[in-house]
Amino acid sequence: GMGDLADLGDLAVWSSTQQFAGFVLVNPLHAAEPMPPLEPSPYLPASRRYVNPLYIRPESVPEYALLGEKERRIVAGFKRGLANELAGADQIQRDPIWRAKVAALRVVFDHGRTPARQMSLDDFVRREGRGLTQFATWCVLVGELGMNWRSWPKEFQRPASPEVAAFAQDHAGEVEFFVWLQWIADTQLSSAQSAAKDAGMRVGIVNDLAVGVSKESAEAWVLGDAFASGVEVGAPPDHYNQLGQSWGQAPWRPDRLADLSFAPFRTMVAGLLRHSGGVRVDHIMGLFRLWWIPDGQPPTQGTYVRYPHE
Repeated sequence: GMGDLADLGDLAVWSSTQQFAGFVLVNPLHAAEPMPPLEPSPYLPASRRYVNPLYIRPESVPEYALLGEKERRIVAGFKRGLANELAGADQIQRDPIWRAKVAALRVVFDHGRTPARQMSLDDFVRREGRGLTQFATWCVLVGELGMNWRSWPKEFQRPASPEVAAFAQDHAGEVEFFVWLQWIADTQLSSAQSAAKDAGMRVGIVNDLAVGVSKESAEAWVLGDAFASGVEVGAPPDHYNQLGQSWGQAPWRPDRLADLSFAPFRTMVAGLLRHSGGVRVDHIMGLFRLWWIPDGQPPTQGTYVRYPHE
């Protein structure tokens, strides 16, 4: 129904060997919602630090090769059902694709891992730190409390609250599954970049960094007051759009970024560049200034807020 990270590796090989390209630029691969309906725009993600597991190819997960005949039939059934559902579709249907794919991935996850693979997963979790487990916890909370964390009970609106910690402990298996999805996506993106470089590309895959995240996103929940509340990002009126634009994104607070030594920005860029040869920054002027619009006001009532771009 759509391309995946294995296809990205194939595309890179074709681009390099047949078209003599030095790089392949992709749309943002940022993480989206963990459950339907998925946001169709890659420029309004749930997190820019993590990868959308929608792009995983289940059959390329090493543990798939270890599945028994019964488990393989189950996975094949999900794929066959999806093919029937998508027959004749002329647009990408993300929701049914994700429902089938996440069901198949759970079969592979439940099968377990070899000791060496488990060591690799544990090391990934250690390197990513608390941000990964908080993102995975948000994914599980969304399934229980709904997509908009701002409407959750007060005690769940802070990732560091005792109630969130107790929830994560009570749902440890589900949290581990979403952590595992990020590890698999990371390894498959690494394989795509390796395929590009092995095929002779000088740069390889170039990732795209979206200008912001949804106000209801995991990133806004995890980083809290690093994001401004009561406003969203957009653009002032111009010849293209005389009413201005409102993008529904929460802006970072420049003062809090400075207080945090720009750690949120640094970890985000480091994650993007880990398995790519470069990065394209969407709306590069956002590093210098952003048009903030108060909630409930039209874009014409916004103002520019400057950022310490250096």
